[in-house]
Order: sequence, then structure tokens, then C-alpha cells
Amino acid sequence: LREHPALITLDSGDRLVIEGIDFVFDLKGAPSNVKSIFLCRNSTLTLRDCTITVVGKPMTAIALVRVEGSTAGNAARASRIKLLRTTARGQNLTGFDLAGGPAEIALLRSILICGIGIDVSASFSSSVSHLWTIGVGRSVFACRRPLVEVGALGRGADSRDGVHVSALGSILARIEESEKCSMIESRGEDESSLVKLLDWRGIHNQFVGWEGFTATGQGRNRKVTMRNFTEAGKVWKDSEKGSRMIDRAWPRAVAEPWAPIADLERLSDESSSIVGKVAHPAPWLYEKSIGLFKTTTFTPTTAAAPGPAPFPGFGPAVRDEERVDPGVFAIVFDATASPWDGDLGAFLDKQAIPPGATRIRVKVINGSGEHKVRTIRPPRGVGLEIEVERSQAKGAKPLEWTARNPSSPTDLIYVEDADLVLKNVIIRRDENENIPYLVHVENGGCKLIGCGMTCPARQNPVAGRRGDLVLFHADGNRDRAKSTEDILKCEIIDTLLYTGGESLSLEVGRGAVWLENSAIGAGDTAIALRPTTTPADRFWADLVLNRCTIAANRAIVSLGAAFDASPARPWVVSSSRCAFMDLEERDKRKAVLLLGDPAAIQHGFVQWQAIGDAYEVDRFLASDRAKPPARVTPDVRFQWVHVWGTPHIREATGPLQNGGHPTVRFLGEPINSQGEPTNQLALDPNPKGGRTRLDVGAELRIDGKKPLARRSG
Repeated sequence: LREHPALITLDSGDRLVIEGIDFVFDLKGAPSNVKSIFLCRNSTLTLRDCTITVVGKPMTAIALVRVEGSTAGNAARASRIKLLRTTARGQNLTGFDLAGGPAEIALLRSILICGIGIDVSASFSSSVSHLWTIGVGRSVFACRRPLVEVGALGRGADSRDGVHVSALGSILARIEESEKCSMIESRGEDESSLVKLLDWRGIHNQFVGWEGFTATGQGRNRKVTMRNFTEAGKVWKDSEKGSRMIDRAWPRAVAEPWAPIADLERLSDESSSIVGKVAHPAPWLYEKSIGLFKTTTFTPTTAAAPGPAPFPGFGPAVRDEERVDPGVFAIVFDATASPWDGDLGAFLDKQAIPPGATRIRVKVINGSGEHKVRTIRPPRGVGLEIEVERSQAKGAKPLEWTARNPSSPTDLIYVEDADLVLKNVIIRRDENENIPYLVHVENGGCKLIGCGMTCPARQNPVAGRRGDLVLFHADGNRDRAKSTEDILKCEIIDTLLYTGGESLSLEVGRGAVWLENSAIGAGDTAIALRPTTTPADRFWADLVLNRCTIAANRAIVSLGAAFDASPARPWVVSSSRCAFMDLEERDKRKAVLLLGDPAAIQHGFVQWQAIGDAYEVDRFLASDRAKPPARVTPDVRFQWVHVWGTPHIREATGPLQNGGHPTVRFLGEPINSQGEPTNQLALDPNPKGGRTRLDVGAELRIDGKKPLARRSG
């Protein structure tokens, strides 16, 4: 930018048409040589059905469009600028800067909210013609300063010089500021020169909040020369028939860059016909461009971590007082009692659930060692809570269940239209078991606290199934008879998930998933995101990762196929102090951080925002349909931070083009020769590279042991 006068420059003969795009320009700290967003020199620019939002205060005033004469000396051809059904706004923005060369400008059925509307800044000379024709038709043109500002004239304007303005059925409004101004202001004191330079024609317009129609001079010498359009009609014959004036200016809130455009309808009866036909910024544009999404709030299960929340809404809400639920059927299961031999599934099959029960609460006592368990499937609409009491006996192994292999594909624990809560539950499965998922929650809430679920690499996966461990399905369309929450929630806290296939499968149309202090690993995919078909305005999906270790051989996070309509709000992935790792050694890495369906990524189905994460992967973003390149030079800045933007990815560490040591690494080999995780995917407490201490990733204690000590320096 320091070498260019504009963000987009169109020179002699260039023609640019932009249609249906939302632009957000953050001009904070833009260098003083940047004069405009678009620079036109004898060229053509058309903006159709677009929105332009300008934020940040630049070092000098910046125009939406600046017009200059051709550098090639072709001064005869006029630049042509057209805004059709387009909305542009910025508090410190000048609409059109007329700095030289002829131009034809049309603002048709559009909205322009800015500082100065039209700035005639050209330096007049006898050798160059300056003729500008500006048409404003059925538009809203609102300014904090004059609608037309003319600099002190260098000489008397002749017939080759002039500003011809035509306005039809438009609202020309002043936005409230401390100093009043007229609609047309000239810094020169010669009214006759202004009238000679400016030709105004209008009909059926609405003038809002202006001190006068024209004024000349500056400071003490400034004076209003035409009070209203009636006086203007005497100078510019037959002008402004059917027009009217309103004394009160529009409030300052109108100029706020993220104020809803629809709010203009409340300010004027005539604006509704204009507002309804122009382009409006896409929903969530602020969050998608320079802001952060507010994430779904969760009720705390463990004590909240101290310190500020990294994202708006990130973190638990205040816990409600626990209520006594008469619909709970509470039972105690002794894992050593006969004839069950630790088989909770067989025990529950023999229990008579009382009529009206909405939840089964099971406390497992005296649990130790490995036991077989058959499938657990409460009636539809009946929730299930299982809490395993850890044995206090010295040297006792924690209770570990392995599934009894069913004759037909059946999920081990299945809950539908109700909530599932598992505490301190450890399940280890064999790769050949006829079980699609260890845990499957269908349109209900889910909590896994202090759990461990593992499975080595599968040799003979069940046909037609995608995952191995946990499936959370939250449909955005289905009526849920038992659920009182509009957004279903899944919480995974202090938990280890590892499989050779897919660890966590999330099929969500309207739901939120929270992972805290958990380690998720997979030979194939650690976390799979699959949007379910949902109306665009109802789709709501959050994945919140806080102090987690996520690792895989193929995909750390995958994004499934898109449905027809792009959602208004994307699937928001919010990560804080997480470690994203390839399970292979650095010279053998092949995992992708986000592996996605091309259409889903293109249509904005996912948005990532993060703070303080560590990335140890060689591939950051890839299509699941493209062949991976043979050699990749990873760089976390260009391939990840710049993809989402610096407002969204902050304080990231990872590989750079110039190499360097890994910032975080596993403590020893993460997976043993049997395809099982070692050390619960723990990280080395002595990081290198850009970190002085290990402040990312999970500290687990699934087996009741203390976590490995971390370096505190």
C-alpha cells in the first residue's frame, strides 16, 4: 500500500464490474499516500448489488472513488462510475473525490453514508478541462459534512469546467455533528464563481437537517448564501419542484459502520422504498470479517478457569441451583455382584423402569479391572446418567468395559431424544467388534466427563459406517418432544478419545459442542464436522476447544459436504490454548488441520477463530477431493493466520518457511506398536521454539493418576 495511491486502480481504458460482493475495508493506520479505495483515470467502474463497509480511522481522508486525469494524456475520455442497488458507508469516508479529469457518476437506487459526499478538490488550470456529471436517482445520500464541498477556486471556471448535479426522488441528509453546515459549501468567498461552476437540477427530493442550501467562505468569513431550495430554484431555474425540507438532522448512530441498514426506514417514510431495494450486508458480516463470533454459553461442570474469556460468550455461564427431578429413576450397580460380573447392560435390561421416568441415574460402585458389557439402550425420550466411583483400594485398576460383540451392527450406548451423561467411564473396544459407535446421542444433550474411550486401528470396518467412538447428532429441523433447549449441547471434559478411524463425529444442524482439557486422537479423523440440512436462518453450530490436544494421521478436523443453501451463520470453531498435532514424526507428516469438502468451504460453512494455539502440522487447509502435493513447505502465518485473518487467529505458533524447532511435541511416541495411545497423548513439558512454557494442550488423569508435572517457568 505504501507504493500505491489506492486499493484498486483503474487506468486508461480499464473496465471493472463488481456484482453481489460484500466488502469490508479496515483502514486503521493506512499510509497517507493512500487516497481512495477505487482510483479511476479515464476508466469504467460499476458496482452492482454490493455493500462496502469502511472502518478504522486512516491517517488522511480516503475516498470511495477518486477521479483523476489520465496519466497517458488522454483527457478527452470521461471516467464512468455507476453504483446500482449498492450500499457504501464509512464515518471517515469521502464519497467521490473529484481531483481531475472528466467523469460521469451515477448513484442509482443506492445508499451512501459518509463524511463528505462530493469533494471537488481539483486544481483548475487553463490547459485541462474538468467536467463532472453526477446523477443521484432514488437514493439515500447522507453525510456528516457537506454533500458537495468545493475548494478555493484557482481561477474563474469557464465553460469547460463544471459540476452538474441532478437529483431525483432522493433523500439528501445531514448526520448530526457539533458544527452545522450547508448542503453545498465552498471554501472560496465568491458566490458567483460557485454558481458558475456548479449546476444543480432536482425534483421531488427530501433535504434533511441542512443549515442552508449553499454557503461560501471559511471561519468568520463564512456565510450562508442560499437558505433553502426555494432560493436555489431562483438561481437554477425550475429546480426542486415537489421537494421538501426537514430541519432535524439524522442521529449519529446512522453513521455507525455496523448499524442495520433497515434502521433508516424509521427516519423517513420515503426511505422504505429505497432501503427495500438496495443490497444489505450479509448476516454476521462483522464477525466474519474483522470481529469475533459470540459462542454458545455452557453451564459449568467443573470450576471455571481464571482469567478473561478469549471470545465473546466463551466460557461457562452461572450454574443454576440443582433441582430435584421427580422423573429420575436412581439405582446403584455393584460391579462385583453376581450374576452381573460388571455387565451394566445386562443389569439395566432387568430393571423395571417406573412409568413417568424421564431419566435413569446409575452409580457404579466397587468397580475395578476389565469387564464385558452388552449394549445399553434406554427407551426413546428417557435420559441416562452413568457415574463410575473410582476404587480407593491401593493398586486397584480402574473399571474398564469392553463390549460384548453383538450379532448385528449396534451402538454400544444409544440415547435418543434425551440427554446422556457419562462420568469416569472407561471403554476399550476391539477393532473387529460389530459396533458402529461406542456412544451415539440422537437429538439429545451429551456430557462426557473424565472418560476414556479407545480403539486401535480397524482392520475390518463395519460397512457403511463412518466413525468409531462418539456420534453426536443434533438435527436443526426435528421437533424434540422431551428437550426444552433449542440448541442441543455436547460437553467433553477431561476425556481421552483415540481410535484408528474417527474419534468424534458431529452431525449438527442446531447444536454446540464444548471440549475442555481433553485429548482427541485418530488414525483417520479426530473431529468430523457434518452439517445437516437445515434452513439457512436456523443453522447454528459451535465447536469450542479449550486447552485440548487434537491429533491425527489424516485429518485433525474434517468438514463434510454442504447442503443446498449456505447458512447465515457458519459453523464456528473457536479454539484457545490448544495443540494441533500430526501423529507422525516431522519428516513424515501428512495430516491436514482442516480437510474439507470444497463446496462447503467455498460457501462459508465454517469459520475458525483462535487465540494462543500451537500448530505442529505441515498441511493446514486442503480439499478432500484433491491429491495432496508431494512436498509442502509449511508456514503457519501464510497458510493459516492469513487465511482467516489476523483478527481471528491470534498468538499462533507453528512451522515457518525458514524452519526452526517444533514449538510443542509429544512426550515420547504418542502411539505404541499395538496402535494404542501412550501417556494419554501427553505433551513434553519442555517446549521449544516460540514458547517459554507449556501453556497449551490437555493434562489428563483418566486412570486416576496425577497428570505429568508441567514446567512453570
